[in-house]
Amino acid sequence: MYACQFYQTLLSEQPDTERNIAIGNFAPIKNWLNDKIHRQGRLYSPQELVKRVTGEALNPDYFVDYLKRKYSEVYNLT
Repeated sequence: MYACQFYQTLLSEQPDTERNIAIGNFAPIKNWLNDKIHRQGRLYSPQELVKRVTGEALNPDYFVDYLKRKYSEVYNLT
């Protein structure tokens, strides 16, 4: 759940993320992760970290949306 919420924040801060992934350019993502997550992880509890990085408490809606998208594509659901 955390990863889905962090990923949405990454996309909002770096709109070219999916294009960078497609061309194999992971440096901007790695830099973002280092700055926002890895350097901060030992300083804050998971609940504090997600709020600091995303601006909101852990929200399961991001994970549910991810699952709906994934399984709709895999199983041709509408």
